[in-house]
Amino acid sequence: MIRVIMQLQMKYYITNIPSKPNTCSMLVLLGIAWLKSTKQQKKVTKTIISNTSNRLKELFAEVEKELTSKNGSLLNAAIGPTTG
Repeated sequence: MIRVIMQLQMKYYITNIPSKPNTCSMLVLLGIAWLKSTKQQKKVTKTIISNTSNRLKELFAEVEKELTSKNGSLLNAAIGPTTG
C-alpha cells in the first residue's frame, strides 16, 4: 500500500515579451503541501524542490534548443501562419 504524505504543486506563467520578437518569459512556482508530518520534512522538501528545478531547467533548455534549431517553425506551427 502506498501512502500519500505530500503533494507537489506547480504553477507556471508564460508571457510574451513585446520588445523582443519570438521571446517569452516563464515563471515557475514550486511548492509542497504536506498531508502528514515527517521527521525529515525539511530535507525531503529541499531535495524534491532541487531535483524538480533541475529537471525543469533541462526540459526548458531542450525545448528552447528545439525551437531555435528549427528557426521558430514549431512556434509558427503552434500559432499558425502569419499574414503580411
